[in-house]
Amino acid sequence: MSSSALKFGAGIPQGRKFGVHVFTSVMTFLRGLLKLCCNPAKTILPDFASDAISAVWARFTPPPQVHDLTPGCCNWDSPEGIRLLMSVAPEQARRQAIYTLATIADKDDRIELMEACGSVPLGALMFVDDIVAVFPSQTAVNQAVHLGLQRYENMFQVEFNFGPTKTAVLPMFGAASDQISTVLCSDYKLLGVQFDEFLDFTKRSSHVLRVGKVLFYELFNAASHAHFPAPIVAEAIVQRIEPVILFAAEIWPLVPSFY
Repeated sequence: MSSSALKFGAGIPQGRKFGVHVFTSVMTFLRGLLKLCCNPAKTILPDFASDAISAVWARFTPPPQVHDLTPGCCNWDSPEGIRLLMSVAPEQARRQAIYTLATIADKDDRIELMEACGSVPLGALMFVDDIVAVFPSQTAVNQAVHLGLQRYENMFQVEFNFGPTKTAVLPMFGAASDQISTVLCSDYKLLGVQFDEFLDFTKRSSHVLRVGKVLFYELFNAASHAHFPAPIVAEAIVQRIEPVILFAAEIWPLVPSFY
């Protein structure tokens, strides 16, 4: 894409390092485009977000008492009003959010209002040559695909390769996906690690244990036939097997069954 779109004279430095800068630039542009075309997930949500989005707490929660809080200065049913309440009367903000969202039938709309009360947009994350974006609802996903990706294709005259191992959507934790008109997948491999819908990493742990076992028996049989001494076998295990087992080992605390 870069080689056909950009032509430079002989005096311009070219090569691998320059190509990395170009690639990083276009990926950064894609990140900004996704953030512009849709509302990305917020890093920080109010602590009552789950209660409000579920829309089942209205009958158990006392009505909000906001008429004494500077009447007429704000629409308390709006994200701005709820954010203001969070700073001056946190408990009233929780009640107001729960009662407001209980009147909204569509869950995507409830999520969108609660996301508007959050802070620090997560945006798209760049992992070497992969872009991963987290979206709060089906609406945001469709906006990213049909607006963000479409604009990127039109500007750079390229096409995204949609597929379960390429550009795809992974609904997390049972999220609704019936309105998402693009390629869906049940798990996705990112930087050599299999991510699944519930982040239990069962496929990843099974793969690591299977490959580690095969490598160990392969090394053990070779060492037995060659009559290598124990110190050499121990060093070979450290060099050949441990890197496979410990790759992305930071996820193993999330998988108690792995130990």
